[in-house]
Amino acid sequence: MGNIVSVIGKSKVGKTTFIEKIIKEMKKMGYRVAAVKHTHHDFEIDYPGKDSYRIFNSGSEGVLILSSKKLALIKNIYNGFDIYNFIKNVFGDCDIIFAEGFKNENFPKIEIVKDDVIFSENILAIVYVERNNKIFNGKDIPFFYMDEMDKIINWIEKDILKGRKNENRSF
Repeated sequence: MGNIVSVIGKSKVGKTTFIEKIIKEMKKMGYRVAAVKHTHHDFEIDYPGKDSYRIFNSGSEGVLILSSKKLALIKNIYNGFDIYNFIKNVFGDCDIIFAEGFKNENFPKIEIVKDDVIFSENILAIVYVERNNKIFNGKDIPFFYMDEMDKIINWIEKDILKGRKNENRSF
């Protein structure tokens, strides 16, 4: 499914920390990297009094806030929303997109583990937060420790990106 990789794990295990670290390192190497964060909660990025808030709350299905350097999209979504195509359209120029959560989507996954393994479908690798004695001994799933960013990035380059970088992605 393109270069979208879901980072999954229990709450507070270090998913955001992992994504933050890997993005910083991959950006230093010249990769174009993006992230998508899933939440189970409703959220607001706009607030009363702003024009975009007023327009959206007038009944508009969506509002795009745009400047010369950033954009934000506020849009109602309904059943049947195709997250893969949406991510592809928004971040199609990126080498890799890390999606935090989305454990039920059909994205390849890296599981962040503190003390046990959840195992979901499409697990590509396991990343242990701490070095401990509970190590997964699976033959087909590589594992790393959180402090092995160089090894993790080398694996991502070889097994996920397959040597491609900055090629105006179209998945």
